[in-house]
Amino acid sequence: MPSGILFGLGAAVTWGLGDFFGGIGSRRIAPFVMTFAADVVGLILLLVVALALRPPAPELETIGLAVVAGLAGGLGLAFLYQAFSLGSMGLVSALAGGGAALIPLVVAFVVGVGLQPLQVAGVLCVLVAAVMATDSQILALSTMFTEDVFAHYEGQARFGEAAQVHTGRAFVIGLTVVAYAIALRLPESIFAVAVQYAFTGFAALAPLLVAALFWRGSTKWGALASTLWVAAAVIGIAAVNAAVPAPPPGQATPVWTLAGYEVVARTAGGPSILGLLPVVPVVLISALLMLVVSALTPKPGAGTIARYFPDSVPG
Repeated sequence: MPSGILFGLGAAVTWGLGDFFGGIGSRRIAPFVMTFAADVVGLILLLVVALALRPPAPELETIGLAVVAGLAGGLGLAFLYQAFSLGSMGLVSALAGGGAALIPLVVAFVVGVGLQPLQVAGVLCVLVAAVMATDSQILALSTMFTEDVFAHYEGQARFGEAAQVHTGRAFVIGLTVVAYAIALRLPESIFAVAVQYAFTGFAALAPLLVAALFWRGSTKWGALASTLWVAAAVIGIAAVNAAVPAPPPGQATPVWTLAGYEVVARTAGGPSILGLLPVVPVVLISALLMLVVSALTPKPGAGTIARYFPDSVPG
């Protein structure tokens, strides 16, 4: 067996164990404390290995890449442990694994790096594992609907808990039927749909998620503005795909130009904005809306802050 496959399997096992024990620990102590402890232990282990192997000194450019990778990895681990402390470990792991597989694949596609068949098969296996968590996502959506809509507007008080349960089940069935009907009509492959819609939507809602978890000044109006923008952007992507035929690979059909600059174009892989995948400007605008609208609208009350940020309440 090639050494690359062995190291890959070893990474999968060790990362899986780290996620499992880290998730358990993040439910007992603060997730950022758990992240710090895990990073310190990992640093000590790597120092021991480095002293034993005595590798040559890296170049300055390599050190810079390592610093960026370390910052991104540490922040990602902190977010992962925070998510573990709040939600289902199985669903969080599947989403994190799917994103970790999808992002390098999208970057490779953008820069034109080809993938070998075995590499594509490995990425698809990870994505399939993430897709298998869809049932949990549908159940989560059903719970949101029954709690935040049905029960919030006194549906449970008027019709009882049995009606709430039946409403949740009907919501699951209806959502599944709608998703299946849409999938049958889409001409693109599942992977293309995931990149253009699911990946863009999930990534663009990340600023809202981070603000809701860590920013006490975030408001419901900021969250609403960010959500409506993401929904409108995804609908816009679908509209461009439906209205403008896909050109041959390597070519682009201008859709909107401004002062001689090609702002929106239709490529073989879908729309592009200023030559970038739509996910880039959609995420940036989503974050900007979350910040600006939250800054301009009334802040949450003391009771709301105490409910979601109990550590900030004195005593």
